[in-house]
Amino acid sequence: MFDGLTAIGVDETSYRKGRTYITVVVDHKRKRVVWAHDRYGKEVLDLFFRQLTDEQRASIKAVTGDGAKWIDASVKEHRPNAERVLDSLHIVSCMTYTLDQVRKRLWNQARRDNLIAMIKLRCSSLPTQQHPPSNPRKQQKAHTSCSYARRISIGLLPGSSGEETNIFE
Repeated sequence: MFDGLTAIGVDETSYRKGRTYITVVVDHKRKRVVWAHDRYGKEVLDLFFRQLTDEQRASIKAVTGDGAKWIDASVKEHRPNAERVLDSLHIVSCMTYTLDQVRKRLWNQARRDNLIAMIKLRCSSLPTQQHPPSNPRKQQKAHTSCSYARRISIGLLPGSSGEETNIFE
């Protein structure tokens, strides 16, 4: 049953509403389950490797699975020269997560750039001091908010100590 294993896959799964786990080892070449055991962890996978003869263990060239450290530790102990490969599900999952982080960062940058452009447009349309103010209080309030908006547009925000902090650095 264990003869001819060259590439195996290791994973754990739960049953009984997620309260009980089982470790499964599959033969990628023959596309079948070759071993299963209750629980999961390094000790459980060590049981699998101990059942193999030296020749059977030596024939394993690649081990796929998720990024669990217990799989890495057991493979390193029993098959240090075997190639450790993440399975495609976890590769896609990691890539999707990374792509989502980049998308969020670019989206937030675009929103901030659009906000800055809107602030600049609003400030450029405010009346200047050259025109006689129709309502001096409104004129002063608009001038103050525009001054604050200009500091934001170049990345300066007042810090808690009263000093300005550059948010773009």
